[in-house]
Amino acid sequence: MFDIIKKSYLITKNNSPIILFWILYLLVMPICSSVLLRVQGTLLLFFTLFLLILLNVAFFSGWFKMIKQAIKNSEKNYLIEDEKYKDILDLRISFFEAIPEYMLPLLSIFAIYYFAFLAWVMTTIKLAEKFIGKIDFLLENLKTIQVSTASALEYIQNLPTEQLKILYEWQTFLILSIAIFGIFTLFLPPALYFEKNNKKNPLRAFLNSFKVFFKKPVEIIIFNVVIGILFFIMMLLQALCSANLVLYFFYFLISTWLTTYFVVLLFNYYDKRFAYNSNNRADSFREN
Repeated sequence: MFDIIKKSYLITKNNSPIILFWILYLLVMPICSSVLLRVQGTLLLFFTLFLLILLNVAFFSGWFKMIKQAIKNSEKNYLIEDEKYKDILDLRISFFEAIPEYMLPLLSIFAIYYFAFLAWVMTTIKLAEKFIGKIDFLLENLKTIQVSTASALEYIQNLPTEQLKILYEWQTFLILSIAIFGIFTLFLPPALYFEKNNKKNPLRAFLNSFKVFFKKPVEIIIFNVVIGILFFIMMLLQALCSANLVLYFFYFLISTWLTTYFVVLLFNYYDKRFAYNSNNRADSFREN
């Protein structure tokens, strides 16, 4: 795994177009959202939201393909240095070529993820009500809790010990359940982009992402710990830099790089450990 972590760092470092496209997305998309969401009327609002979803899907369709292409390029042995730089620049072409190719499958992936997540949460709530207890006492006082954070904290602190116990058990159970769902669906994008014979089957990608954990459970847990460390570093940097505009600018650059590195690591790890590929060197779901 250390080799994959190191290789992913080099791929991120040597393929600047991936980072530049991500920076452009972070700068342009909020502006587009603020302009488009000024529309009046329910119908227009729904149309605008759908348009924003399509814009986001279009970007990630191309951006994920850039990352896949960068990983494939990293496996080449370049005899001429100019060819390496040409492939790096050609990542821009991969971005635009991938939009019509992957937009519909990726949109399907997001839709499947959304409904699967809703079903997972509803099942979690039903299980929590059955084995922990109901939280009707909280729902009955929802208006009081919504007034402010201070009023919510005061309400919770004044709850009886038995109700507090139920509330904390609910919180723990929900966090663990959502974390498990996150582990099972973590590899959805690479599972789609590294599908055998480039089939782009959203349902199969979802199934393959789910299978990953059972293929190498210990290694997946370690991988998630690495991801957790990355996000902890980002949160720590944000807390340290939020009070100063200059420091926050540096935080933006660092967090942008770390986010790009995380996605490259995700794709590269899946490619090396689970994906079907041209050299047949990776573990596949039909082996072992």
